[in-house]
Amino acid sequence: MQEISPLTGDAATTIRSMEQSLPTEKAEASAETKPFFTPPTYTMKEIHNAIPAHCFDRNTLLSLSYVLRDFFYVAILMGLATQIPLLPTHSLRVVAWTVYSFCQGLVFTGLWEIAHECGHGALSKSRWVNHAMGLVVHSSLLVPYHSWRFTHSQHHKSTNNIERDIAFVPDVSTYRTPSTNILEGTGADCLVRCRRRTCGWQPARPVRPKRFSRTGTWWRICRSSIY
Repeated sequence: MQEISPLTGDAATTIRSMEQSLPTEKAEASAETKPFFTPPTYTMKEIHNAIPAHCFDRNTLLSLSYVLRDFFYVAILMGLATQIPLLPTHSLRVVAWTVYSFCQGLVFTGLWEIAHECGHGALSKSRWVNHAMGLVVHSSLLVPYHSWRFTHSQHHKSTNNIERDIAFVPDVSTYRTPSTNILEGTGADCLVRCRRRTCGWQPARPVRPKRFSRTGTWWRICRSSIY
């Protein structure tokens, strides 16, 4: 078999220069052909019409069965929890309480989501049934149903609007104080955030704001806790 000798001289130089220029040419071509993001032109009505009609059916009895099912799960887990103090060792009790807390938290989250759908009017065709179920379920979780419903509606009407949205919106520099800048990222800031997420519902319970303001006391206390 005849051995192929490597290229030398001008041919080798030409090939090497082509190989070196190839990535640059590819990058330039990619930058030229890559389209910029353009906002979609379809409307909310078109999205609504594209969803199958049966997805909008609301069955009150079926929805109520889900609520009763989840409360049944809560009762079963609470019954099992009464047996945890009878475990022989402290380590077993710690593990059992941890597992119980996790499982019960999952069920509570499911109940919260059901009440969330009540706020959107999705469980029943009847408005009073939605509000009654939402009030019972959210109150059992120490969540203010109607206060949350009003603010959550505002959130959906202005999602990601930095001036009007009241959830998941970063603080803007106009409303930040020197102490806020100093504490940001520290342990104290972490404690403040924990307080918002554990005690934020209580001050929001009696509130039904007619106008949302980033400078009011209500906003400073309750924002990030009432979505």
